[in-house]
Amino acid sequence: MSHARTDISHAVTAEQSRANYGRFRNVVGVSVGSKFTQGRREPGSRCVQFFVSRKVPTGELRRPLPRHVFLRTPNGGLDRSERLRTDVIELPNLRVCCGAGSKVARVGGDGTVTLMFRDRLPGSDKVYAITCSHVVSDLHDAHPANTTVVGGNDTCMFIGDIVGATTLAGGVLEYDIGLVEVRHPDSAFDYLSISGRPAPIAGLARPGAIELDDEYECVFAASGDTRARVESLQTTLKGVAVGGASISIGNLIAAKGRAQPGDSGGLLFSGDTAVGILVAQADGDWLFFHPLTDALTHLKADLDIDFEIFA
Repeated sequence: MSHARTDISHAVTAEQSRANYGRFRNVVGVSVGSKFTQGRREPGSRCVQFFVSRKVPTGELRRPLPRHVFLRTPNGGLDRSERLRTDVIELPNLRVCCGAGSKVARVGGDGTVTLMFRDRLPGSDKVYAITCSHVVSDLHDAHPANTTVVGGNDTCMFIGDIVGATTLAGGVLEYDIGLVEVRHPDSAFDYLSISGRPAPIAGLARPGAIELDDEYECVFAASGDTRARVESLQTTLKGVAVGGASISIGNLIAAKGRAQPGDSGGLLFSGDTAVGILVAQADGDWLFFHPLTDALTHLKADLDIDFEIFA
């Protein structure tokens, strides 16, 4: 089976498994990704991952999760010649990485902004910052009035106004991303830069470019520079704690890496290419991010606004 066909089959298998088992007790998400045995990743392995809020002894379950599932063909049919093992992965303390009203800053400062850039649309000279919606809003108001965002570092501060932020729809936040317009931008701003690196971000990853086992560099405000390895396909997670509530967040990719409160909006990148925006974390060095290209496309459509990051 070709690589592309296998990827489609895995995605279809994950979707069918989600439909069959997503309502089971404590199951908060279903994907296809790496297999972990006693906490150790099996290199090159693939399995159906059942993310759960808490593992429950088999004897307490009316119906346990399966140990194997049949692979699905791209058209959804059963491929009885191949089975995928399953893995039950516990995500204790699943939460977004910081709360509404937390301070943000450009990359390299003491907060977390995904990217700061000057709009490249003809006739525009605005300066924008991108971060998570849950950092700058309560997830219910796309255009929160009279809300000021402050960020920066000791030598270069900024104040901004929220242009818009994605909101919950039916209890689900499809993408967690917001846009801030910077007031009176400082001439010292080094747009699209990454602290400690000579080359700025030069472009976005193409849609669909993120693959299992990819490793990315990260710059997170609280955790600092770190790395993350992709361990699952894109999925929706239920029961993510934010501001005393519990919500579902869509289009998340699970990775192994270090993150902590204050890192929301952190950038995942490869070389000079921006790849992801950090959204959530769970104990056990699990972190969750959106593909940045997809999140920006959604943001533009959701807010009915246009801007260009790159010339």
